[in-house]
Amino acid sequence: MSFEAAAWAIKQVTETQTDKLVLIALCDCFNKNNSRCDPSNTHLSKIALCSERYISESVSRLQNTGFITVIRRSGRRNNYLINTPELSSEVQPLTPDVSSEVQPLTPELSSETPELSSPKPVRTSSNKNITSVCVQKHSCPGEVDPAIWTEFLAMRKKLRAVNSERAITALSNKIKRFHNEGHDVNELIENSLVSAWKDIYPPRMEKNHGNSQRNNGPTATELATNMEW
Repeated sequence: MSFEAAAWAIKQVTETQTDKLVLIALCDCFNKNNSRCDPSNTHLSKIALCSERYISESVSRLQNTGFITVIRRSGRRNNYLINTPELSSEVQPLTPDVSSEVQPLTPELSSETPELSSPKPVRTSSNKNITSVCVQKHSCPGEVDPAIWTEFLAMRKKLRAVNSERAITALSNKIKRFHNEGHDVNELIENSLVSAWKDIYPPRMEKNHGNSQRNNGPTATELATNMEW
């Protein structure tokens, strides 16, 4: 069990209460020592107090909203990745069949293709290298704290979002618009970091006893239909 993952799951806002129980159950099954999280639907249904059919539907919603990543394995139980900032760099997809087929480059091949041995970091699970790539390629908007911006871009990369020039320009335009509307853009980005969102969202209006109040975070439908990243 990972106490960090469980504490993170308790703070999340899911589409249904049972979805949250399923998310907490998955975090409870995460083994921090070997990075495994592959409980059966039967086990999850006992913890979340629901049917196995609902477990499948709930897992799909949690994946669509970015809380988890499901690695489906033929003839075997699914493996789950918990998309928290702390666990994303620790958990690696289980792909033994593919990794066993990959052979290291021979000295002759590496000497003929020197570009393959370039020291520049391109893809790596190291937070330090990811941070250096983000800093080199994308300048920080003037309204945002550079440390928060760097951490946000690194998290997007872990969530498999492409930090292309077009995507960064769109994010920068959103930040400027939210700033001009009077929002604390650093707080909005921190909300995305805490909830492991790829995008930045303004506070949303909610009705409460006839009055309008702000509630941070997008709806599940917005997260599921966001195709920009």
